[in-house]
Amino acid sequence: MGEGYAILQTTALRIHIYMDEIWHPLEFRQPTGQIVRVIDAPGGIELFASDVCQILFGNSQFNDYEVELTERIVVMDGENIQVFTMCATSIYALEKYVDLKQIKNLAQWVRTKILPNLKKNNFCFYPPKHRFKNIDYKSKESLINYLNENEGFIQEETKEIEETIDFYLRLIQKKLPITTDCPALKNNEEEYLRSTYFEIVKNVVREFDRYEYLYHDLVISTTDLLMAQELDLVVFVVLKRLYQNQAELPGEILKQGLVLQALNSITNISSLGHIESIEQFYIRLLENFRNEIIKLWEEEKK
Repeated sequence: MGEGYAILQTTALRIHIYMDEIWHPLEFRQPTGQIVRVIDAPGGIELFASDVCQILFGNSQFNDYEVELTERIVVMDGENIQVFTMCATSIYALEKYVDLKQIKNLAQWVRTKILPNLKKNNFCFYPPKHRFKNIDYKSKESLINYLNENEGFIQEETKEIEETIDFYLRLIQKKLPITTDCPALKNNEEEYLRSTYFEIVKNVVREFDRYEYLYHDLVISTTDLLMAQELDLVVFVVLKRLYQNQAELPGEILKQGLVLQALNSITNISSLGHIESIEQFYIRLLENFRNEIIKLWEEEKK
């Protein structure tokens, strides 16, 4: 079993404990008005045990019932807290305590209302034939191997570079305390840069009519920032074509993109590293992806 993983067996509960992962829960409202918080874990969706018990029993005391739980660390209101979750199928383990019809109603709601929402927005602009599409963002080695294949990207593997890569991967995997609100604009210049970014977005993703909605769906309500990064890349490719004589402008506009706005939203950002080095690394990384795309386009034209 992986580092940070443990199992605690009590008389009533079997608890899986993951202490080295941070999750961002999604919220869904039942017809009754009850909020159910969910994380989209690799093994399937997990519901907050307290929310399930509130629906079925009218209280959040999950310790009173024999059911398999998982202890997770989640980000709520900018803070890391420990919660207990149960996988969707574990709901049926509670049938000995409540009418089976209630169990089936809850399970059906999860299946018809939650699962489809987790599957939406899985768009993909660039096919797997691009090398950058094969990076495993859960593996530092995978990213470094990709970067080393591109001459000059890593001049020297210094401690600062190592920390920057570590921080970037934690950001992309949402293992950092990203706030649950879209970052506010500070001045007219930022408003111009964000509107320029969003004008390009609207030409490729037509279902969003406000930047805030885009940010909510691709940053706040997702389990990682890979879709946000892919959309940033689309915008960056267009920007580099539009502003060929203004080399710095695409990077400035990209700072109002989804990933770098998520970076700037992190609570206590000053204590988590050098934000400018992360921004520069991210823009250079997208520049590298863009060069790969352009090169492939040119090869296909021949």
